[in-house]
Amino acid sequence: MMYSLKDELKVLGSIPNAAALRNKGNGSGTSVRVFPVGRLDRDSSGLVVLTDDGRVPEALLDPSRKAPKTYEVDVTPAPSTSAIEKLRAGVVITTTQQRDGETTTGPTLPCSVDIIRKRGDGKFATLRFELREGRNRQIRKMCDAVGVDVT
Repeated sequence: MMYSLKDELKVLGSIPNAAALRNKGNGSGTSVRVFPVGRLDRDSSGLVVLTDDGRVPEALLDPSRKAPKTYEVDVTPAPSTSAIEKLRAGVVITTTQQRDGETTTGPTLPCSVDIIRKRGDGKFATLRFELREGRNRQIRKMCDAVGVDVT
């Protein structure tokens, strides 16, 4: 069973039949574990999917599986054609590993990047990224590398 929530503060209140979910399992009234499938940065908003099957996050997030993940991102200014090509080919970024704090500098994997909407005479755009890796603040850093800011 999977649940999607847009507001992390309303987790239990937003799950339909939360009382039944808490009573699921061994029948003793103990809570069922709920696992997030991914995460959002503090400065990001979006959808977080929750599941009571711990195999789902593993299948989708294990780096060795390189499962595609799609993101829509508002940026300013709208990137040029050459900037989009650089993003698609991979750009060099520096990231910090979440677990051990180790810093890594290297190119991102090639990915799909498309402009899906432009607004304000090219001052703003919405990009769709499909990534097969998940480095810390990767999209923000990729955009920064080509001179656009995530808004």
